[in-house]
Amino acid sequence: MKKLLLFIQKNHRKAYLLFVFSVSALIILYVYPGQIQFKYEFQKGKTWQHEDLVAPFRFSKKKSAALIEEEKKRLTETKALFFTRDNEVLTNILVELNANWSTLISDENLEYADSIKIREVIAFLFKRGVIEETQELKNGNASAYYLIVDNKVQKFLPEDYFNKAEVSKFLQNGLKNKKIVTNILKLIVPNIKYNHARTEMYLAQRLNKIIENSGVINQGELIILKGSLVDDEKYTILNSLKKAYEEDLKEESFPFQLIAGQLIYIILLLSVLYSFIYYFRRGLLNYIANINLVMFSVVAMVVLAIVVIKVNANWLLIVPFAIVPIIMRAFYDTRIALFVHLVTILLVGYYAPNGFEFIFIQFIAGMSAIINVGGLYKRSHLFIAALKIIGVYLLAFGAFILLEEKRFGDDQLIAAGYLVASGFFSLFAFPLIYIYEKIFGQVSDLTLLELADTNSPLLRELAHKAPGSFHHSVQVANLAENAALTIEANTLLVRTGALYHDIGKMLAPMYFVENQVTGVNPHDDLSFDESATIIISHVLDGVKLAKKNRLPDLIIDFIRTHHGTTRVEYFYRQYLKSFPDNEEAVKYFTYPGPLPFSKETAILMMADSVEAGTRSLKIKNAENINELIEKIINHQLAMGQFNNANITLKEIGEIKQVFKVQLANIYHARIEYPEKIK
Repeated sequence: MKKLLLFIQKNHRKAYLLFVFSVSALIILYVYPGQIQFKYEFQKGKTWQHEDLVAPFRFSKKKSAALIEEEKKRLTETKALFFTRDNEVLTNILVELNANWSTLISDENLEYADSIKIREVIAFLFKRGVIEETQELKNGNASAYYLIVDNKVQKFLPEDYFNKAEVSKFLQNGLKNKKIVTNILKLIVPNIKYNHARTEMYLAQRLNKIIENSGVINQGELIILKGSLVDDEKYTILNSLKKAYEEDLKEESFPFQLIAGQLIYIILLLSVLYSFIYYFRRGLLNYIANINLVMFSVVAMVVLAIVVIKVNANWLLIVPFAIVPIIMRAFYDTRIALFVHLVTILLVGYYAPNGFEFIFIQFIAGMSAIINVGGLYKRSHLFIAALKIIGVYLLAFGAFILLEEKRFGDDQLIAAGYLVASGFFSLFAFPLIYIYEKIFGQVSDLTLLELADTNSPLLRELAHKAPGSFHHSVQVANLAENAALTIEANTLLVRTGALYHDIGKMLAPMYFVENQVTGVNPHDDLSFDESATIIISHVLDGVKLAKKNRLPDLIIDFIRTHHGTTRVEYFYRQYLKSFPDNEEAVKYFTYPGPLPFSKETAILMMADSVEAGTRSLKIKNAENINELIEKIINHQLAMGQFNNANITLKEIGEIKQVFKVQLANIYHARIEYPEKIK
């Protein structure tokens, strides 16, 4: 047990990486659909790329969703209408007629026989029936009309009853008195009333009885030949086979086979992602937060996508997959962004409808996001990138419409709308980048850009208290930035780190030669080891200042590593002249480290040393500058200062060349050529 604990302690980073990838794989496995996928991939309008397919078993040919919707629409538009006879209407009208008789007939002189006739006309009117004229009735599309009387249903025709116009005409013919007709019309209401509840209930019953099958495909029957076009008919049959196959597998259930296959699929993709990082971006593994951020982005997007597929597969187009490469590009380089995006869409693509189409569209959109977002130096970049992503989405989707559907219908319009929404949702990457910075302690290009502003409070303080050190930092930043650009390192990161690497000097500026403008050197009154201690302390002081001002750890690492484990060479050599036998005292003249562990921190160490060394040259010509750069960087190499950095000798050679050219330009240095022989 003790050996196991010691082993874990020694390999804790590897153990944590294994833990993170294992947990990620299990989470993805948990949300994956619990059924085996149909093994054939097919799309309407494309050729069948597989072998000849015959029906493996007898199954029902399902109607297409569009056909079923069409039937539902037809039933709804031609639904049967139900009405109910209300016998209370006539009674209520006669009561109101008696109560308001004098008002209704006004000053008309009517005989008793006339009043009887009025009642008889009204009674006949309602005996036949006055029908309620609803919009459904006016449309005239109903398949049938039913009247409910005493819980019995009987068919009728609308013409069997009086409508509003016919009531007026009937009263005029029967009563002859226009004024009385006008007054009585005010009392008339329909007694054949529309029964909305019964109509909708009957419609629902009809809709539920729609048959989803349109035939049967027998076992052994040829479905499609290799190379044949998947037309509407074949597409319907293939979809029916797919549904029958998945339902059959669901009943039989192969949990072990399914889980094993899914797990292998997930592990392979995550292993490829890890291998890419290990072999090409190993520096990311130096920070646990990097792996946490990458894996969280992948798992979160896969979980979101799979959940959406389970709810409604059509909604998958709304999921903003382009957010992943945008976020990755904000923190890392284009290769990481592209590879993480590719792994993410492959993890989703197996279960996405029309997997190839999904992967193609999302891959192209992700590429567009990576190319157009760039370093996210401005907020407008993201908005412009979102518009371009939408354009790429629509172009790619339009290409598939032309290849498959050859028409643009309602379904395609809805899908295009989903893609437009997905493109706009990619704008949420901006607040997510801020949240990721806080959760994972990472630094995006936007934050680096803000920190690199020389008007920031800490850099203004450095310029005020230690102007020479500030000027030195700016020069080092320029050197390092150009070197990083040459070897494709992170230019913004190395520039920002360079600007802050010497902030510790502001606590004792006069002890550093670049700030000694009065001609007084305080080291003259100190011993060599005391002077070395003060010089070395600017690293630890800088770390403390950086933490106090809440600089990101990524920037603090430049402060820690910019001298590595080198010596304060001048004071050490002076000390040895006085105490030649005390070589053990070297520890008092050595920086605490750590060594640079990335290309960017290695570049800063080189840039810092050669810039300071060049300023100390008495004669600054190209030959002296070149010789000094070679001497300084070769000495750092010999001391193993770059052993932990993923930088090659070829890249170091390129960096030397950049420094030589740039420093020669700064000091207007040139090689002195011999005079021409006259």
